[in-house]
Amino acid sequence: METINFQQNEFYYLSKLLPKSYKKRIIVLGSGFAGISFVKAFVKNIGSKLDDVELVILTRRVYLTFTPLIYQIATGLLNEHHVLEPIRKRNSDYVIIEAEIEEINLHDKKVITSLGSIEYDYLIIALGSVSNDLGIKGAFNYAIPLKSVQDATKIRNKIIESFEKASILKKDDIKRKSLLTFVIIGGGATGVELAGSIKDYVNLLCKRYYNVNSNEAKVVLLEATDRLIYQASEKASKKCKQILEKSGIEIILNAKVISIEKNKILLSNGSVISSDNIFWTAGIKVNPIIEKIPNEVALKNKGRLVVDRNLKLIGYTDVFAIGDCAYIIDGETGQIVPPMASSAVQEGKYVAKYLANYFIGKQELNPFKFKDYGLMLSLGRFSGLVDFQNKFVISGFLGWVLWRMVHLLKISTIRNKLGIVFDWSMSLLKRRIITRTD
Repeated sequence: METINFQQNEFYYLSKLLPKSYKKRIIVLGSGFAGISFVKAFVKNIGSKLDDVELVILTRRVYLTFTPLIYQIATGLLNEHHVLEPIRKRNSDYVIIEAEIEEINLHDKKVITSLGSIEYDYLIIALGSVSNDLGIKGAFNYAIPLKSVQDATKIRNKIIESFEKASILKKDDIKRKSLLTFVIIGGGATGVELAGSIKDYVNLLCKRYYNVNSNEAKVVLLEATDRLIYQASEKASKKCKQILEKSGIEIILNAKVISIEKNKILLSNGSVISSDNIFWTAGIKVNPIIEKIPNEVALKNKGRLVVDRNLKLIGYTDVFAIGDCAYIIDGETGQIVPPMASSAVQEGKYVAKYLANYFIGKQELNPFKFKDYGLMLSLGRFSGLVDFQNKFVISGFLGWVLWRMVHLLKISTIRNKLGIVFDWSMSLLKRRIITRTD
């Protein structure tokens, strides 16, 4: 099918470009793990019946970001282009429209975008999530979140900028101490991985590139609860804390941030942490487009769209919600499915098979069941942690190797695989990206 491109200064009505035909139109909102896994699986499952369907992807960026690796961009381990996987292909089985999604009109069965509106027969909502400031004053004014490649690049630029400034100040200068203090707020999976990688990065910058003693560079991880990575087993959580502390990271639990000011963090116990480098990994919330949908139109729980056992929006037979924006209950355990990349992929594949079976005339699938494959973390140079579903934990070098093998296998394109292997190989030789791009 045709790929539609638009210039910024042009405006077209999508209803004219994609006039309604005899085909059933399926619109997929978003090009993250959930949306793209749906598209790939749907094309595979529907087979020859694809000619009766018009598959459209609406997305603001025509690529899939491999989000589990973006923290490595922030710490100079990876080139940002190596985690961006293009979804545009010549003669593909779907239409791609790059546009800003402005509103979802479930009543009239259409999506309003920056380029006009488009009607649908079936809608797959896979818009993901955005960073959540949790209502903390100054969170996004003075802290850099980590949710996208652009965020990761900002963090890397900030770290390098701080070293540039600190290196020309005297060692007893109080500003130098603030410049060399790196604070990560949020001790979830992203937070602990970012903390471990930042510690390696600042050590490298100290030893090879700047006139800074590694003892001056301080990495602090703040977590509001009483343990790290709440979704992991208690055993894995304790092991993670031990590994990070052994590497020299200061971990402060039950550290509830009440406000963030310029170069300063205020905690609920009255203590103050001074830092020029404040990075935010404390929480996520649904895409603002989902927030615009009235509660009386679509049932929500904690802002996420509530779906039935087949991942259909409650009260609708033609709308599905998957990924971080959906509130999903596992059909077997009755537990809430966590908003993770692995669950998003499973949800996309499930809905793809469900809809394909419908068009082919096969029977309806059983309720969605989430398969928990455990948790894998990279916590720094030669240090990893694997928390299996049976609570068996592997840590250290073997955990680090397993983490790398599994993540490399999940990369789709040969170009990106080779790029990541090259970047990782250079990091073993203590060579990372140390250039600012702002």
